[in-house]
Amino acid sequence: MKGKKLLPIFLSVLLIFSSCTSITSKVEELASAPILRPDQKEIVSSLKKIAGESITLKYPAKGDNTSPFLSADLDLDGEDEVIAFYQGSSEGKIQVAMLDKTDGKWNCVYSVSGEGNSILKTDFIKFTGVGEKDIVVGFTDSSGKGRLIIYRAETGEVIGNVPFMDYDIISYGAGINDRLVVVDLVESSATKTLRQKVSYYQYLSGKAQEFVSYEEDTVKKTYQQIECIVRPDFSALVYLDVIIGNEVATEVLKIEGSLIQPILERGYTRAIRIYCRDINEDGIPEIPREIPYKVSEGAEENAVSGIVLPIRWSTINGGSIEELYDSIINTSFGYYIDIPKEWRDKILFVQNSTGNLLTAYIYTGNLNTLGTELYSVKAVY
Repeated sequence: MKGKKLLPIFLSVLLIFSSCTSITSKVEELASAPILRPDQKEIVSSLKKIAGESITLKYPAKGDNTSPFLSADLDLDGEDEVIAFYQGSSEGKIQVAMLDKTDGKWNCVYSVSGEGNSILKTDFIKFTGVGEKDIVVGFTDSSGKGRLIIYRAETGEVIGNVPFMDYDIISYGAGINDRLVVVDLVESSATKTLRQKVSYYQYLSGKAQEFVSYEEDTVKKTYQQIECIVRPDFSALVYLDVIIGNEVATEVLKIEGSLIQPILERGYTRAIRIYCRDINEDGIPEIPREIPYKVSEGAEENAVSGIVLPIRWSTINGGSIEELYDSIINTSFGYYIDIPKEWRDKILFVQNSTGNLLTAYIYTGNLNTLGTELYSVKAVY
């Protein structure tokens, strides 16, 4: 980076590099599997005793837990037990097994069948009680259809089985059971068109029960990200990033009492696959929206050849939208630069012909006359 630094900038790695980047890649398709630790090899040996020598560990495709193992002290004996996901054959369904270590050896407590041959996501959840740990597993089959299964972690008993495309857990805090938000696309029996269904599940009478849901006609095809947060008044917000045509759109729904209703609906779209994220570490996702980056009345930066993509981040404050700051995104080299709000419309960015050098100038009011150079960022391999 060169040039005089006249303003604070924040340079971060962009996770999605271009609008055509695949976001459904499977961990199993990597060239080599992660190397197992010695204790994990012992777990695999224990699984082979019940499933035969040919087993395949199954890695969730996304989420916070992308390991084939989940570990926690499930029976409160002071030592962690392990939940393992594996497949006995390429044609068979995924198995969910609990293993406990006794006298230095891993033993399989149970192994139960899942509902597909791939795993989208998996988590522990305090669903049946605030001191309990249950398991939620999102299975998908070869056709892409999904079933969300909730197991009692200690016994493997199924207490929930619902269709899904994605899910998230709502954690209300100490003393309150976790809840589930499940999204899916369902066909209307009347119109035969797809409808978006957002369902809110809680544990009642020994099983997962739908407490409230929201449905609407939809043109979206798939869900890319779902994130739920709890607000101080104990209402919850559900942030959905979805694919609509060739764009990513963000929807936000509010859960309060016995109601689910949209408070932001298809209003924030972009051609690049950038999803909601907490950019200012306040615990609340910010929403990106692709914008023309205005530099003066009647002029726009993206009229300049080689300019990079501008994004404006906004947050939901109460019931209204509050704009925060902008980011300039280099889609070719996978980074972005955040621009403080007070510098909006005061900077001109110019990119070289190969796209690896981005230079910021003070905007003079004339696109053909460059002002003082602020800094340059050069991407190298």
